[in-house]
Amino acid sequence: MKGGATPAQIALAYTVKKGFIPVIGANKIEYLESDINALDIKLTDDDVKIIESKYRPHEIIQGNAGY
Repeated sequence: MKGGATPAQIALAYTVKKGFIPVIGANKIEYLESDINALDIKLTDDDVKIIESKYRPHEIIQGNAGY
């Protein structure tokens, strides 16, 4: 899709493209730098369609995690 981008960077770029603000929890400076570089990735509408075409809805199973 976007040459040289990692799956994590594409995921962050997708999140931003959809109008959300991701919460970053990097525990190494390299991870933080990689996440910041994801902001330079500009996904097109066609890119988003490709990403979303891979999604398959699944049944939500309520667990006992307190919610």
